[in-house]
Formats: sequence, C-alpha cells, structure tokens
Amino acid sequence: MNKKFLSAILFGALMVSSTGTFVSCKDYDDDIDRIDNTLNDLKSKLDALQTKVEGGKYVTNVAKDGEGIIITWNDNSTNKIETIKGDKGDKGDAVEITIDPTTKNWKIDGVDTGICAEGKNGTSSNGVNAKSPSIDPTTGNWVVYEWNEDKQEYVGTDTGISAKGASAYVVDEGNYYTLNVAADKAGSSYTTVKLPKTPVVITEIEVLGLVESEDGVASIVTEGDKFQYNYTFIEALTDAHKKWNKEEGVKKLAAGQVLSTLEKSNFLVRVAPAKLDASKFTFSLVNSKLAEAPVALDTPVACNDLLARAISGNGLWTIATTAKEGLTYDKAADYENEFKKGGKAILFALQEKDGFATLYDLSFEKKNDMELTAKVDKVNAESVSGSQNSEYGKTELQALKNEAGQSKKLNEISLGDVAITFDNAVYDAHLHIDNATIQRWGITNVNGTSFTVNKRPDDVTVANFQVQVHYVTLKGEVKSEYIPFKVGKSYANVTTLASKNIEISATNANNKFENSLDPMYTNLGDNVDLWKADVDELVITYEYFNADGKWVAADGTNNAGNIKAELDEKTSKVTVSMVSNTTKMDLTKSYRVKINFEDVNGEVLNTVYQPITFSIPAMSHIFVQQPGVFVDGVAYAYMDAKANRGGNAVAASYNVKGAFVDLANKLGTSTFKANLDAETKIVDDYRSEGLADLNDTELAKDDIATWTITLKDVEKSEINGTQKGYGKELIVNITNVKYLNVYDYKDEVYTFKISVLSPILEGKVTAIGGEVIVPATKQDGYKVNDSHIKGYTYNNEVYSIFSDAKAPEYWKRKEINSVNFATGNENVFTCDATGSDYVDAKNLGSVTVYPKNLKETTSENMTVTVKDAWGYTLTQKVKVTVKVGE
Repeated sequence: MNKKFLSAILFGALMVSSTGTFVSCKDYDDDIDRIDNTLNDLKSKLDALQTKVEGGKYVTNVAKDGEGIIITWNDNSTNKIETIKGDKGDKGDAVEITIDPTTKNWKIDGVDTGICAEGKNGTSSNGVNAKSPSIDPTTGNWVVYEWNEDKQEYVGTDTGISAKGASAYVVDEGNYYTLNVAADKAGSSYTTVKLPKTPVVITEIEVLGLVESEDGVASIVTEGDKFQYNYTFIEALTDAHKKWNKEEGVKKLAAGQVLSTLEKSNFLVRVAPAKLDASKFTFSLVNSKLAEAPVALDTPVACNDLLARAISGNGLWTIATTAKEGLTYDKAADYENEFKKGGKAILFALQEKDGFATLYDLSFEKKNDMELTAKVDKVNAESVSGSQNSEYGKTELQALKNEAGQSKKLNEISLGDVAITFDNAVYDAHLHIDNATIQRWGITNVNGTSFTVNKRPDDVTVANFQVQVHYVTLKGEVKSEYIPFKVGKSYANVTTLASKNIEISATNANNKFENSLDPMYTNLGDNVDLWKADVDELVITYEYFNADGKWVAADGTNNAGNIKAELDEKTSKVTVSMVSNTTKMDLTKSYRVKINFEDVNGEVLNTVYQPITFSIPAMSHIFVQQPGVFVDGVAYAYMDAKANRGGNAVAASYNVKGAFVDLANKLGTSTFKANLDAETKIVDDYRSEGLADLNDTELAKDDIATWTITLKDVEKSEINGTQKGYGKELIVNITNVKYLNVYDYKDEVYTFKISVLSPILEGKVTAIGGEVIVPATKQDGYKVNDSHIKGYTYNNEVYSIFSDAKAPEYWKRKEINSVNFATGNENVFTCDATGSDYVDAKNLGSVTVYPKNLKETTSENMTVTVKDAWGYTLTQKVKVTVKVGE
C-alpha cells in the first residue's frame, strides 16, 4: 500500500506508509451554496483532464498551490483544481491521519486506531482489495475499515473526525496519479481520473540478474552478468543413437550435434516506463555485430512474486532462456566460439526487435560440473515410486502394492491426466504403452511424457499397469525407465471446450469461430466406437449466464438465440456464428452452446459445452492507423490537389479517410462524432479548433469518402504563405461512437493527431552537381533548364520546376502553380523572372540567364520560388557560377 496522497484542502501532502497528514475543515455549516458551486466546477474539469490523457498526454508534476492542486503536463500546460475553504476562509483545524510503519494501523493525531490500513486479509488471501478511508455521508466524519472474517466484507468505523470540505485529493500510485473529486458535499463518494506519468515507449531496459522463484518470493541468485552453460558434443552416432532415430516422431540426433543447457536460465529485467506490457515485445541476445547468441528467449512474464499486484507495476519481468536445439558444428570448439573469441568472453546485449538494447555486458561461461544426465523424478508432482531400468514381469507387476509404513512401490493416480517429469532437462522423451494397457485403461492423449487415463478399475481384470519412459539425456545417453501405476477414482463424461470470444465485426460473416471436438473424444476414450454406434441425434440449445449466476435457456431478453452452432459431417469440430451483428448481445455475461448426443431412445450419451463471450472492438481497432501515414502517433497528411494555374489558391484540405485502414467498412452501420480539440494549446493561444475545420462532425459510413480537414486562414506567414495551423499537430477527438448503431462506447474518446502538409513546400530545389555553370561568353543569354536544376518533393520524388507540359497544364506536376526566378546580384548576372513554356521535346521550358562581363569566374545565388496549389511558396537559393574563359 505504498501510495502518496495529496489533498486540495491540505497544508501539505499526505503520504501513506510514510509520515503525511490529512488536514480537514471542521467548520462547515455555512455557505452551502458556495460549496455546491465549487463541487460543480471541479466536476466540470474532469472531461478536460480525461481528454488530455486519452490524447497521449502525461503528467510531469502534481503540486499544492494555495487553495488548489496544480497538475503539470508534458507539454508544459497546466490544470488547477480548486478547493473548498471553511466558512471564514481558513483551512480549519489540522487533523493528522498516518499509518504506523510497524503495525500498519491507521493513526489519528498520533493515536493507534487498531485498524489495519492495509486490510489484513486483503488481496493476499481473500481476493478483496484493501479499502481506503472514506467520509460518512451523514456525519461527514472520516471512516476507516477493517476486514470482518464472518461477514466476508469490510466493516467501517466512524472515527468522529470531521472531513467536511474535502473536495479533491490526489493519490500517487507509483506509475500514475489518481485524481479524486468529491461527488457530494460530504465527500462520501468520489469521481476518479487516472493521470499517467509516462509515455508508452521503452525508455530503458536493465538486466538485474538471474532469478529463482520459490513460495512466491523471487530471489536474484546471480548479481553478475554471466549465464552458465554446459553441453555434450556428439562426435559420432552410436548404435543406440541410430536405433533412437528410427523411432517415429522423435527429435533426431546427428553427428556434430550439440546438446546444451543453461543453469538458472530465468533472468530478471526492469523495463521503463514501468507501465509498459513487456510481454508485447520480442527480445533476443545479440553481440556487437548484431549476431544472435545460440539461445532462445521466451515471452517476458510479469514478476508478480515481488509485487502485490497482478500487473508488473514496478516494471520487473522475468525472461526464460533456453539453449537452441538442433545446432551442429564441425567440432566442439566451434560451439564454444559462439560465446568467446581469443579466450575472452563475447559480450551480448538484450535487444528489443525494434532496436532498443541494454549495454553489452552479458556473457556466457562454461560450467563443467553442470549435470547433463537425468532420471525420472516425479509423477504428477509426487516423487516417483517403483522406477526400474528393466520391464516388470506380469506376475511381478500385479504383486506390487503400497503398504502403510513402507516405501511406495506404485504410483497411485486418479482418472484424468498423468504427467511424468525429470530431475534435469532432457533432450527428448516419449512413452511406450502396450496396446492391451491402452485398451484396458482407455489411455488417450499420449503426448511426450504425459497421458490420460479414462477407465475405472472396476472395468478391468488387472489392477496395475506400467509404462516405459524412453528418453535421451543432454549427455547423449539413450535411457529407459519402467514406471508402475495403480488407478483410483472415476469421472463424469461431460466435456467443456475452451471458451471463445467473438469480437463483433461490422462484417457479420467474420463473426464466427471453429473449435475442435478432440477434447470430447479424449474424454470418451476407448468408448468411441460404441458411442459412434449408439449416437442417433444431437440436440443443440443455447444458454445465457444470468445475473443470478445460473445458466438459462435462450429467450427474447438475453438474445442467446442469436447464436448458431453447427457440427461438421465428421463430428470433428463445432462452428459457432452470429445470426445478426445488429442484435445486441450482453458483453458482460457468458453464453454457451449445449450439445447433447442422444441415442434412439432420447437418452443422453454425453454432453459438450462451448462457452462464448462477446466483445466489441477497441476504438483503435475501428480507427486503424494507416502505416506510412501515422508515424509516432501523428498522421502526416500530405495534401493532394491540382493547382488553379493563374487563379486563386485551393483550400488547404486533406481527406481524413487516407489516414485510416478501410475505415468505412470497419464502421459498417456505426456512427460517431468528430471534433477538433478545444482544450490543448497548439501554438500561442490557439487550440486545434481555432486552426482548422472538419467538414463533418457527425459521421456514418457514407460520409467517410468526403471527410476532410481544412486549415483556417489564420495569421498567414508573410514568408511562405502558410496558415498558423500548417504543419502543427492538431488534435481530433472521436466521441459518441455508436457501434453498429447498437453498442455504446459511452464516454470513451479516441484521439489522434494530424499534421497537414504540402508535398512541395516540404521539399527542396537544388542544382545538379551543386551549381549551375553559365559560360561568361553567353552574353545573349544562357538557357537553364531541367538538366541544370531539379525539384524534389518531401520524399525526394523528382519533378521539373520548368514547364514540361503543353498549355494549359504547363507542368506535369499538378501541384505547381507557378515558378519565378531572381538574381542575387545584377552585377554578376540577370535572369528572366519567369521561365519559358514547354513547346515540344526540342523546345523545353527554361529560364534565360544573362552573364555580365567579369574579369574572373564569380558565383552568386539565383532565388527560385515555387508556388504550389495551396498558395505556399518554396523559396530556395541555387548557386550560379559565371565562368570566365568559357
């Protein structure tokens, strides 16, 4: 419960688990209207804060400021949350509420209340979050809570200490702040806004060491940076190896193969910012030449052993590392050279696939005493009993039994799954079970060293059976162990398939899934043939899990009848689909398909359940940002328009459709509102809504084709003619989304940024070779054309600044309105103000330069001004050299 509280009514900040204070006002009977007004004002500011958060902003500081709280954002903008004063304008009497660092109990003015602030039986055992103090709506006093074991809930105790006037407070949650604003005068309930502290990008990765976890505690066992490994090099295949390779489905062995393992191969990393979900990233170990080490890294797993939360809030993650399999080398030394060179260890870095990496300080060290051999160790997590290297005889096997006070001779198991494990890692392992045993016990799902037992002991004539565990150790040994078993309990033949979710698509044909019926056949075991002979009909019904916690049949209130299930001809899979995507499903509850297989008399032979949940896509899955347009969360909207040559500039507009992937089809029958942001300052005192317009603010599928953003003619630049909003990251808020005209996203807001740009203005004009050479002898004029000077768009697409098309087009590049030229020094050269028009391939567009009589070669700039369709002017300096002697 390591949180920090900052209240708008405090002299200072309250720090829970430290030494902070609540300071509240006890005189509160007067000025009720003023308090109401203040509360309403506080609530009105929440929408603005939420919009900033969803727009990608994060908080850099929260501080007290007189009678309020100042929230500072990463763009240096601020919001102030005002407080409520006492009736005389003071802050009332100071009351100190702290947490005793030893007892963890709430203390009021230094007196221990005897009530634990952390909720003694909180999330660690009963799964109920510990409850923070609240304010009684009747008395207006602080109430603290203690877990009641009998009632299985928190029971409040009125402290008698007034908290009236507590209009807002902030809790520092570590990776974010929560702003709590009172919903009533007593402060008995609060509206909360989460304020993140960091952007969602990796800013740091640190390897903390190798870890081991036991009993919920993760310990760093190696503070250093070395992975220890050992291996066996198979120089040549033995007869045992060759015999192994002939078995079907095994991992093959080869001459020159390395069988390798790592010791303590889970390592702990810290990823910043801490709120990142590191499991969404892919990592590898690379050397300084970016070659990968011969190891494989699993998906990072949140290190919850060190935390009291289900999410890795402190940024700690564990990554399991294993040696890559199947690698072959000419000699053993070649494998070791993957980790060392010239007798020195090669250093590796942990690298995320997009390039962010740690320091190169990880290495590998061969540990010769690391165990490479192995033996069977456990059966279903219990120590193995009766294992031997030779097969049991029939009489010997049936004579085995476990007796009290003696070592176990049999492994007693129940119906269901059986897993056999080893004391050390092995290269490969599988089971041999004779057909008679499989039939007698209905053994199925033999996979690696696990299998499923389906028959009760009453159904068979022998009590015990054995399986052969056949395996290859990392030492290259081919081994066999025979494990004896005795079956105990039985089970009911009902199969529940893995639950599936349908994320409802605007295209209803996509709203379906398939699921294999293999688990049903696994449960049927060796009764499959009898089952197939007896099944006469299947009955499919649909059910809904209601608010009372009961499965009920489909009706008009739950729309379970909007589900359709079908089995294929081979009865190998079930296909589940929606009848209509515009029939509203309950997104908070589960549905299921019930499939009864019946015989000719209507007797149910077995039942299969297929659980289903429904969800609607995240707004980001509807407004899918177009790769190449969106970069780092900003849509770079390069406009596309034909110049009105000789006329006025066209409007600076961009079709927003181009920024999203297949938006119209993803919407289907959905509707939404779009507005330019009115809160965040973009430039000077201008907000996004003051810099641009959207042609439509209430949109449906048919409006997407013409949905445009247009820059307003605000404070046009005298240099290049751009509007104030040109090139700025304007904020667009998507609200009131009604998905498929059925599902409401309520107050959820999707925000994106868009920067409107000209492909011409963002480009350049340069001379080929860096300069234009004009012979000084060309006193009657020298034609400079496309072979001398080129234009380039923002993405270096080449175009001619000279007329290269017949009238009335004049330019092939449609965005060009006009091009003008001017000398930088008339004493060096003069030039025509405009170029000549294109006539044909022999008469290209050009501008004539007239050199002056000079004594020696001299250079001066020529100013080239390209005016585009939107009236923007790209002005570039081109070096012109008048060369004497030519």
